[in-house]
Amino acid sequence: MMSQRYCPDCESPLPPDAPEGICPECLMKVGLEFSQDTTLSVEPIDDAKEEDLPNPGDQFGEYRIERDLGRGGMGAVYEAEQLETGRRVALKVLAHRLNSAEARARFFREGRLAASINHPNSVYVYGTGEVNGTPVIMMELVDGGTLQDRVKRNGPLPVGKAVDAIIDVISGLQAAQAKGILHRDVKPSNCFEDIDGSIKVGDFGLSISSEASEDTELTSDGLFLGTPAFCSPEQLRRDDLNARSDLYSVGVTLFYLLTGRTPFEGHTSVQLIANVLEKAPPSPKNFRPEIPDELARVVLRCLEKTPEERFRNYGELHRALMPFGTAAPAPAPLFQRCVAGAIDLGVVSFVSTAIGLCFAGGSMAELSIMGISFYSEGFSSKLIALTLLSLLAIIAYFALLEGRWGYSLGKAACRLRVVDANRNTPGLEKAALRAVIYIMIPDLAAKRQSWESVRFWLLDLAEELTAAMKDGTMPETRSLDRIWISAEGRAKLLDFPAPGLKNSKRGDHAYEPDSFLSAVASSALQGRIDRPAEDPLSAPVPLHARRFLEDSAVLSNPDRAGRALKRLTQRPTRVTRLHRLAVVAGCLPVPVLVFFFSCS
Repeated sequence: MMSQRYCPDCESPLPPDAPEGICPECLMKVGLEFSQDTTLSVEPIDDAKEEDLPNPGDQFGEYRIERDLGRGGMGAVYEAEQLETGRRVALKVLAHRLNSAEARARFFREGRLAASINHPNSVYVYGTGEVNGTPVIMMELVDGGTLQDRVKRNGPLPVGKAVDAIIDVISGLQAAQAKGILHRDVKPSNCFEDIDGSIKVGDFGLSISSEASEDTELTSDGLFLGTPAFCSPEQLRRDDLNARSDLYSVGVTLFYLLTGRTPFEGHTSVQLIANVLEKAPPSPKNFRPEIPDELARVVLRCLEKTPEERFRNYGELHRALMPFGTAAPAPAPLFQRCVAGAIDLGVVSFVSTAIGLCFAGGSMAELSIMGISFYSEGFSSKLIALTLLSLLAIIAYFALLEGRWGYSLGKAACRLRVVDANRNTPGLEKAALRAVIYIMIPDLAAKRQSWESVRFWLLDLAEELTAAMKDGTMPETRSLDRIWISAEGRAKLLDFPAPGLKNSKRGDHAYEPDSFLSAVASSALQGRIDRPAEDPLSAPVPLHARRFLEDSAVLSNPDRAGRALKRLTQRPTRVTRLHRLAVVAGCLPVPVLVFFFSCS
């Protein structure tokens, strides 16, 4: 038979379903003045009075208190100077006394555990001690403030910055787990920003051993409940804990950084605890729609009520978060894009042929005749309909696959994915527009390009040709259809024709190394890929550029051309309005003086 339990404060009998050590009536009194970031105690402790805590300027044991860094349910944190060494530390003074040998043993044992963590993303704990019976924790002083301070000051963090911060937090917690330590109070106010922008997990005041049975035994009654808004359901129920409990708190912290609020709120601690235990968490997208869908799913998985449904470990969570940080993988390599484009080109060619066969009654001969009549007799209504239907089918292919899932068949085969700036799939409208641009817009050489862009293309190609001539890797064919302009505006020379190039017979003329740069410049600047490089240049370019482009001796030597282009890229490409105004202003004194003397 279970023995009757009593509330340590009012000594009234506790209900059978009451959390251990909690009287609902007394807990309600606590909840009347309640903050979401309050750390609650559920074990009777010898509370220190507010006036017992030191004030700035006081000498507190071997420390001089410099300033108050913050106060909470567990006590106060100060910037302090250790008088003997002159070292500046963060000194946490706990708001209770070690009133028993068991509490003292537990405090110092867990303090030694926290001091054993040495990691760049963990606030270093120098040690623990007592000052006049009051327990204190000496920690590394981090000057950058907390993540909670940053959110309150500037609002929710950008998605990439929030994920970067949590990845740092995960690294610190992994280091603690490697020492067999659970933090039990992960929250934004316990995550500190260093001067270099990195985040350190601090305040291991609630940490316990996750391995040593004697430590777990000492902490089984639980000195503190923690911070309800950030606690896992099992921690609130005071069940056995493992790393997945801290992982839940990491998910709440990320939710807070992204939205500026916690997933569960309540006017009192009782209401908040009930919401955490019973309600399903809302998606962070409900409060900030631009959050990537997949990132929202990562957060919700962290917030699962059952530990087994969360991520198995910090490493798994780290991998899930990596695509959303600012250090996300760079755009796909050119070769993979080309292969994916070639596969997609084959798929859309098959689709177009299939549509044509349907119009031709399934006969390849009739389809060929239709194609001949297209060129010899002009546009027929049947051919126009066939062309439009094929284009719509190709656009639908890219729009549906890339808009909904982020990849076409070619991209899926090459493990590529199309996403927007927020790492979301682009959606049907954007994907359709992207497909239209890909299909309908001709290659860059079909329109005039500015000298501002072309000079960098020529420099890239000159350097590539110079390197190829030195190591004997010169491509056998150098033609305009083998020049690829990247999204960053840089030129690359391919060993094969660019996939998906329209009018593939145009621009496939091969050039010798000494005439290739001249052909590229002439074609790009004049928008004509069929104009011989020897023709006079008719494009508007600065005078210094024209002198370079008309010097065949320089253009025929990639090494000399590269050196000249490096100088030209530093020169202005157009005369600004301010420059023109300055020229006019400089010329004005002459006619003014002439007019003045003629009138005098």
